[in-house]
Amino acid sequence: MMVVKRASEKMAVSITTEDDEPKPWTGLDLAGKGLCAFGTGVFTMPYITHLYLSNNDIDRLPSAIERLTNLQVLDMAHNKLRQVPAEMHKLSELRELSLNNNHLSSLPYELGRLYQLDYLDIRGNPLVEPFNLYVTDTDKLLSYLLDNAPITQAPPPRQWIYPVAFDADDDNKSNGSSVTAFCYNVLCEKYATRQVYRYCPSWALEWDYRKQNINKEILKHSSDIICLQEVAGQAYHSFFSQEMSRAGYSGRYRPKSRARTMSEKDRETVDGCAIFFHNTKYKMLKEFLIELQPTCSKYAYGCAAMLNRVMPKDNIALCVLLESVVTQQPLFVCNLHLTWDPKFKDVKVVQLLLILKEIEAFLKQEHSTDIPMLIMGDFNSEHDSGVYELLSKGKLSRSHPDLAGFDYTSLFDNVGLDHNLNLSSAYTEEIPYSNYTPTFIGIIDYIWYSAEYLNPAALLGPVDEEYINEHVDGCPNAHFASDHMALSTQFNFYD
Repeated sequence: MMVVKRASEKMAVSITTEDDEPKPWTGLDLAGKGLCAFGTGVFTMPYITHLYLSNNDIDRLPSAIERLTNLQVLDMAHNKLRQVPAEMHKLSELRELSLNNNHLSSLPYELGRLYQLDYLDIRGNPLVEPFNLYVTDTDKLLSYLLDNAPITQAPPPRQWIYPVAFDADDDNKSNGSSVTAFCYNVLCEKYATRQVYRYCPSWALEWDYRKQNINKEILKHSSDIICLQEVAGQAYHSFFSQEMSRAGYSGRYRPKSRARTMSEKDRETVDGCAIFFHNTKYKMLKEFLIELQPTCSKYAYGCAAMLNRVMPKDNIALCVLLESVVTQQPLFVCNLHLTWDPKFKDVKVVQLLLILKEIEAFLKQEHSTDIPMLIMGDFNSEHDSGVYELLSKGKLSRSHPDLAGFDYTSLFDNVGLDHNLNLSSAYTEEIPYSNYTPTFIGIIDYIWYSAEYLNPAALLGPVDEEYINEHVDGCPNAHFASDHMALSTQFNFYD
């Protein structure tokens, strides 16, 4: 329940909610009180969500308004404002802003960053062009402002750091060879819309702009193995394969299974996974594609959850068996992308389980069960998930919360709920997130490795925290081409 503190009441009052629990009031109504200026005390109330200051004589809105970070409604109508501070863009919770009937001739372009703003009233102001062209259309006005807002400064370079998992004693066992792995969900073109990413300028969402930044991000790290997710067929064939070839890489690509039922034109819009390997380091011995829909069909009989929840998802895992051109050391690489929906945590566990079982069967068939392995991609799962536990511990209880309410008994009786790949995550506590948007910040991308053969010696560290807090509403934006952050790890091989 919102509680409004009215000016006619005593200022030092604790307002109570319906349950009689003392709580700070969240609204302040100072409308029509003849005010000509702000009192600084207002800006010491960050808990305020509604502030009504209409019908006063206020001619200046202080930049300190940025401190009211929980503000959702601000009514400054019928005042004498001549300008609005650019710092207002930091009011990221703002939904309604009334500036009508003031003396405004323009607006700061930074207001376009108020991505949650649904209502902006600027009527009754002496606005000049082009601002006066958008008086009745909030969405078009915000889009215009955002698209023309000053571009923030570029972020400082991400630094390489020692991972928590690095063992200096074990690294003495290194045979002197190493491999660098790079993992990046590049955000497929068809998913990068203003409806989803309202905080990003439209020009920064355009594929022709983003693909250049993506390519720079990939190539500047000079990794030996590169795994990309959400790569559309057209993007692979007309851009990535050509750019990577020029940089000395060979690659493999496969789209999601739905592509096989589409026309050639439509097939090119389907996203999938791509793996690149540098020709001076590796050559491919074999490619292995895991399509989860047909894989699920082998275990779906008598299991409604498999039929109704798992089989409709057409995610894939693309795998390659490589060999070092220098040492002839084999290396197995898997690039996967699990389903995204948080309502389908059980499906993610089952998808991962089937992928791991398929990998085990493939390696056994190839007589390559004792070789180094990298499994990376977008797992769409955090550290407390069943997916993470299955990977890290090699097994998962059937009573895990992610499986609650769904019966996969026949599947687990058939294949088990474990694996024998002995995997560890290169990234543990080193980064606070791999996906950064206003609605979700967390780690869902990973680089897993076979702990008996590889030792992570260096990691690409996080984006500078101060920069993120000051300049980034969410990703993508002018400097970050995807909503995901790239991961990269240098591994040393054991003898």
